[in-house]
Amino acid sequence: MGSHGQTYQSSVNLNADSLTLKESILGKIIRQRQLRLLEQSKQKTPNYANHDLQPSRRSLVDSLHSSACGLILECKHSSPSRGVLTDKYQPAHIAIHYQDFCSAISVLTEPDFFSGSLEDLIEVRQAVSSPILCKDFIVELSQIYAARAAGADIILLMLSVISDEFWKECNELARDLGLDIITEVNSQQEVERAIALPTKIIGINNRNLHTLKTDISMTEKLVKLIPEDRLVISESGISEHQHLKRLAPFVDGFLIGSSLMQSNSIPKALRKLLFGEVKVCGLTRREDAELAWDLGASFGGIIFTEKSSRCISKQQAALICDKQPLPMVGVFMDQSNELIIEYAKDLNLSIVQLHGSETLQQLQQLRRKLDEKCKVWKAICCSEVDNQYPTIAKAQVMKVDLISSGVDRVLIDLPKKSSGKNHGLNYQPLLSDGQIIIAGGLTLDSISQLQNSTTNQQAGFDICSGIEISPGIKDQQKMTGLFNALLPKTRSSRGTQ
Repeated sequence: MGSHGQTYQSSVNLNADSLTLKESILGKIIRQRQLRLLEQSKQKTPNYANHDLQPSRRSLVDSLHSSACGLILECKHSSPSRGVLTDKYQPAHIAIHYQDFCSAISVLTEPDFFSGSLEDLIEVRQAVSSPILCKDFIVELSQIYAARAAGADIILLMLSVISDEFWKECNELARDLGLDIITEVNSQQEVERAIALPTKIIGINNRNLHTLKTDISMTEKLVKLIPEDRLVISESGISEHQHLKRLAPFVDGFLIGSSLMQSNSIPKALRKLLFGEVKVCGLTRREDAELAWDLGASFGGIIFTEKSSRCISKQQAALICDKQPLPMVGVFMDQSNELIIEYAKDLNLSIVQLHGSETLQQLQQLRRKLDEKCKVWKAICCSEVDNQYPTIAKAQVMKVDLISSGVDRVLIDLPKKSSGKNHGLNYQPLLSDGQIIIAGGLTLDSISQLQNSTTNQQAGFDICSGIEISPGIKDQQKMTGLFNALLPKTRSSRGTQ
């Protein structure tokens, strides 16, 4: 068996508190994990300790330092708190969506409470080259061998479960196998233990595994106790862009799973999580739409109003929209409901955006006739200096009637022919409103200023001329700069930039 034998002794490996967990969720999970391992020890299962396992050469530490946001994105079929997260669980398919945006991929392998398996990890390993975390409740060295044999590069050790002595045994084995360790804590006492151990990466779990209650302020509380020479990962309860913005300055990465797994579209949810909601409008070329999607846009806009210098025909739009993953918004102005419905259907538009003088009755009629999957946005041109237009305060009142008439979101725009003037508009009161899209002469700088002014951004941004070479022709460098600016930066990435 060597120095890392696999004799079944998981009760010896637990810390004193975990032996008295009784009826907590964590206690039930640990007891079931022990029973599973005991059953496996009696069966002819592979003894990976006797295998010639090659050490991992994928480093989570290096990956976190080279990534702006340090995301560890999780493949998870179910959880005790939320039940089944997705009916069609395809971990390799999920991991492929993750790999361009993450530092590592986590695979939940616990079978009884999370419906996971090492086969899931093997499937993910075959699909992607990213470092992989084997997310399990480790109480035996045999689990570490099995994780590496399946292709894992990282393991999770929970101080709420194991003793310091067993952590040291795991650390020795992990070092031999080239595995990084995330040492998970959920209390001041566990932080003190983690600091006393030769840990490199400490994960702060915002979820209390005894009660399943989640509080992301746990990260803000406990990170103050951790020396700066340790990398810190914030785990659990992170589901919105503002959560990343709030915590990124204090940590080196995030472990995120359930919120993405429960979304209708992981690619769309991932972009909203990372960048907020950004619409790149005035698209006239397919390559610009594809770049917008690859960089992180939530929507693309195509304009059908003849007065616009970016107006394109239905035929041109079809070339952009065909098999397009980027949800497309058709922009119309005082055009008939029949035409709008025709374009929405034929081009498979996700949203129709109206810039004309549509009445509430016309909006209601359009909503009834449109496919229910197609959303309606209504633009309001605002000014604080020109009495022809409503102020932002007035627009907020108008929004109530618009929403009740079937409009899904309201876009706040500048009056046409504004000649670069912002009309004295203060967008601050709108930033926390998820039913608002802010538009009108936005640039990389103005969006960055707005985003940096709040930790509770719910409104989306609509940018057009601010990222162009000429009307309808997008500037790749400006687009890349925009999404780089919108991505929350962790403390370690800031230190290396």
